[in-house]
Amino acid sequence: MSREKRRRRRLARKAATANTRQPPAPLLAHQRITNVARACEALDCSRDRLYDLLKSGEIESFLDGRSRKIVVASLDAYIARRVEASNKRWERARYYLHNEQRQAGKGADAASP
Repeated sequence: MSREKRRRRRLARKAATANTRQPPAPLLAHQRITNVARACEALDCSRDRLYDLLKSGEIESFLDGRSRKIVVASLDAYIARRVEASNKRWERARYYLHNEQRQAGKGADAASP
């Protein structure tokens, strides 16, 4: 077999096995625990960010042997806390400040004549 044929076969084998790694499966509704990769996927964050959340106590986890397991309920609670905090900040930023500016504008118009 020629050198060129061997090189082509080697490249073809390499290309066929290059994309065999599968992304983590999504969290199922009935799951109570998950691993770090799936938790990162669920939160759409990096491993470093997830471990920061674990260290701060925002998310609960435990060790099962050498494997870190994360409680899915704590992920759900974290997401709910973030959404609630974000909604309050958005309402204050958009709605309340807009109304305060309108009220201040009306008070200034009434005071000037």
